[in-house]
Amino acid sequence: MPAAADDEPAEVTDADAAALEAAALDDYLGGFATEPPAGAGMRDASAEPGAAADMAGIMDTILLLRQAVQPAKAMSTAAAVPRSIGRHAILRRVGEGGFATVWEGFDTLLRRSVAVKVRRPELLLDEAARRRFVREAEIAARLVHPHIVTIYEVGEDAGREFI
Repeated sequence: MPAAADDEPAEVTDADAAALEAAALDDYLGGFATEPPAGAGMRDASAEPGAAADMAGIMDTILLLRQAVQPAKAMSTAAAVPRSIGRHAILRRVGEGGFATVWEGFDTLLRRSVAVKVRRPELLLDEAARRRFVREAEIAARLVHPHIVTIYEVGEDAGREFI
């Protein structure tokens, strides 16, 4: 398809619009936006104190669980294996998705095997993606379940955010 002229608006697909609406609602429920997105059908949050915070926690938990059950995408071979991330010696890539890469590592301080999740480089400038990454860590740290990994550390190393 030819590029749109400067004076023509870019074509937005239904999938793009749905993704933008979901992101706007997620930001509102997470407390990062003060107004609900247009057409969200939200009631006045002041009528139910604490409801928005409760809903944000529920939505974040749902998003985390959805990520856990999604099938693994094909791994890219383009990314080089880093020697270390934080205090973790990196052994090999375990998986890669649209949001992050997971590495098998070894915690050199506590002397145990770990999984290190690193946000994809192309998302480093995306503030909404950073907030979601941090929220994922906060929520996962509160969950105790044999099929959900325990969060030991959240940090940044050489510009790479990791869990």
